[in-house]
Amino acid sequence: MPDMKYTKTIALITTLLCFLQGQGLALAQDNPNQYNYLYLTIRNGLCDNSIRTIHKDHNSFMWFGTSNGLDRYDGYELKHYSTAPRQPYQFIESNYINDIDEDDNNYLWVASEAGIMSIDLLHENLNFYKEYSGKNNNVLYSPVQALLVDDFNNLWVGKSDGLAYIILNEERQIKDIRILKKDVDIKTIVKHGSDIWAGGDKCLLHFTPSGKQDYSNIPVVTNLDISQLIFNRLFSYGDYLWIGTQSGLYCYNTRISSAYSINIIPIILTAFPPTSSQILIKNSSGDIIIGTRNGVNIYQRNDQFVTFSRGIQARSLNDNIVNRIFVDKNDNIWVGTDFGGINIMAPQRITFNYSLQGYEKGVPNIISTVLEDKGKHPGRNCRWRTCH
Repeated sequence: MPDMKYTKTIALITTLLCFLQGQGLALAQDNPNQYNYLYLTIRNGLCDNSIRTIHKDHNSFMWFGTSNGLDRYDGYELKHYSTAPRQPYQFIESNYINDIDEDDNNYLWVASEAGIMSIDLLHENLNFYKEYSGKNNNVLYSPVQALLVDDFNNLWVGKSDGLAYIILNEERQIKDIRILKKDVDIKTIVKHGSDIWAGGDKCLLHFTPSGKQDYSNIPVVTNLDISQLIFNRLFSYGDYLWIGTQSGLYCYNTRISSAYSINIIPIILTAFPPTSSQILIKNSSGDIIIGTRNGVNIYQRNDQFVTFSRGIQARSLNDNIVNRIFVDKNDNIWVGTDFGGINIMAPQRITFNYSLQGYEKGVPNIISTVLEDKGKHPGRNCRWRTCH
């Protein structure tokens, strides 16, 4: 059913875009700087308007971790998981959801203020791992800030007091928990090639595989003063590691020597106010999308910035504080805000040419069918309609 679920989501977006067009919004052909805006908030049934994380699973369900519960969205309806659910099987131990990832066994892993839980997506069973009594089991039921599933199908866990590694068996039960680094505040973890990078408050860590389910810590040598930076978000793109901090955006070329490893891009630093770069992701064109405390910035491949923020116009972001961003395969940007719920930025790719508008010779033009005309117009297809 994956395609059907995704189709439902896109169908809803398409329907709403048609509605917006009917409200008089102009749509431009493939304009990369123009978007229509759709909103998913508590008015639509969302748990909370403060979005902490966004994930799309292999069934194309969208998952939203909020400050007041976990939501699953199928394009039409929201299913809630909370500490006070309507159904017992939707109970979770904390409403404050920090991160979500998915493994190859169709398990969704959720990091919250209560620790770690998983959802078996096939059977929709929830697991809290209270039965594990091995070493370092406190990792499982204390607050977790960041979560990552690696190539071994194991878990990296970032906490305010350390970085842990959880080894799982094929049944998704815990075999071992290792503490990789103590006394560090980890806020973000990313896979870069086969390596793992973790960042946080005044720390940037690099690990490389040294055997099956084992890693070595590689010292990070850089011209940046790490002791003055908070690494809010890491994003892997080609040979580069993009780094969002409280003082701007940095780009780390992992192929050059460590003495020149992290390069500050002047245009990015001058374009950003001294506020947090919270989230990094790319679209199909290779543009880098940055969520900040002042809206969404798109750093295009031509080294130009386009900024989208809350405005006085009817359609714009409804909140400038961006916590998370997800880009789907149609380049719709799902923006998780701090107070405005989910904002969906849908690219304006549709051009409408009107003919016979309104009435013709006193008779209304009623559309009864639509036909796509292929090959008659170089470079584009047209759609024709019949009326009566």
